Amino acid sequence: MAGFLTAKNNARVGIVAGTAALLFSFVANADVQSRQQFLDQAAEKNRQQYEQVLQQQRKQQEEFEKSSRDYARQVEERVKQQNAETDRIHKEAVERNKQDEMDRLARAQKMRDEAGDPERN
Repeated sequence: MAGFLTAKNNARVGIVAGTAALLFSFVANADVQSRQQFLDQAAEKNRQQYEQVLQQQRKQQEEFEKSSRDYARQVEERVKQQNAETDRIHKEAVERNKQDEMDRLARAQKMRDEAGDPERN
């Protein structure tokens, strides 16, 4: 009977050990799943943050490009205005010189007429 009790005790120890091993495997599996879920969540959060950074960079790049285009347009407009002003001043100067030359020729003619230039009379 002592052998039977030992066998029975050994069986109980085996059942307890098996149950403990099964429980441990469930806990370990749950721990692995929990860690995997944590890693997946962390990876998703990192991906979202990376996308936000990329979006911000794209937005900044677009704003920079828009600002550059606006500045280039402003500079181009100022150059056009300056060129137009330069052309206007040049045309006025040419007209003024023509008028001055015509006035000078008229005065010279008047002086010759008043002096009684024999070549003209």
